[in-house]
Order: sequence, then structure tokens, then C-alpha cells
Amino acid sequence: MALGELTHLHVACLFPGRGSQTPGFLHRLPDHPSVRATLAHAADVLDFDPLRLDSEIALRSTVSVQLALLIAGVSTASALQAEGSPTDATAGLSIGAFSAAVACGALQFPDALNLVKLRGECMEQAHPHGYGMLAIEGLDERQAIAAVQRVGGADAEVYVANINAPRQIVLSGANRSLEAAADIAGEMGARRAERLAMSVPSHCPLLNSVAEALDAAMYDHA
Repeated sequence: MALGELTHLHVACLFPGRGSQTPGFLHRLPDHPSVRATLAHAADVLDFDPLRLDSEIALRSTVSVQLALLIAGVSTASALQAEGSPTDATAGLSIGAFSAAVACGALQFPDALNLVKLRGECMEQAHPHGYGMLAIEGLDERQAIAAVQRVGGADAEVYVANINAPRQIVLSGANRSLEAAADIAGEMGARRAERLAMSVPSHCPLLNSVAEALDAAMYDHA
């Protein structure tokens, strides 16, 4: 379906979080004037070509991943709006919340770029290696909590992070503890326990210091 065919529809933009990125995904954005304008705007703010962000090597950095997802989301929403299909509702998961905020006018794109860059840098500095996230399918929240407790609780640096669905739970923490949790989840009857394409332990107390830094920075952009 061409973008122009969407003009008669109500549009809700749902922006994904990290883990949805793939190498080259910015290069696969539609060849549309609004996309080109968004990429150029990002280049002016960041002082480098944003198309450098989606190589396989670049995507090993959470800074690159987060910036690339923001740019992709804003580019797509801008193209839809230019074709006469402004978004009626926006929502986003994790980093996707920044794209949603820009798409609905709650946050300016340059501010979002600077905040997301800071967010990623703080995450990498807090936990540069040895951490990540694990998705478990087939266990409910109560069972996931029990699995975490069997690993060893707070000392093991592993936490329930996201409840994506009643029986799809995401854990966050140290690699060694996530590996142990995957084995325990299998013993408890989980259908699958899969590591996500994440290099930091998001959505858990391990990043409380990052949340505080970002909170202070957002007041500066208010």
C-alpha cells in the first residue's frame, strides 16, 4: 500500500524498543522527502551522517541503536503526516517513547536526539559489558519472579524487567545470572528463553543512576 492510500484511515503509531533493529534498517526507510529531511535534520544536530548508525558494527553500541530507532520512528511518522495522514495516537516501548513524544508534538526532534544520545551514553558508562536482557515465553509473572529468586535475588543482579504479555516476561541483569535464569525457566516449563539484542540491563534498578541523570536533563529541555 502506498503512503498516499492511507489518507482515509485513522493512524496510530506504535514505536518499538531496542531489539527491533537490524543492520541496514535506516537505509531501508522509504525514499520520501520527509524521510530525507528528517535524516538531514538529524545530521545537523548530531554533526555526523545518521546512516552510519545502522551498520552491524555500529549496532553493537546502545547509543547507535537508540539514536537509529528514534530517527527511523520520526522519519516514518513524518512521512505519514506529509501524505495527509497525521497520527491520531502514539505510543512507544522504552526508547520508542521518545519517537512517540516527537510524533505527537510533546518533544522537539533536536531535544529528543540530544536526550537519547545522553541516555545511551549513560547506559554504556554504567554497564559497559557483561549485562543484557532475556525473554522468557511460557511462564507467568509469578513464575518468573520465582526463577529470579532461585538465581539468588539482588546479589545475583537479575530482575523482572518487562511484562510483555501474561506469559512473556523479560528479565534484565548480569549475563551469568541470565544464563542461570534461562536454565531454571526451562526446568519450570518455559517454551523458550532467548537473549535479546541488548547490551545493557534496561528497566531495572541497575540503571537507577541513569534514570536520575536523564530526569535532570529532561528538566533542562522542558
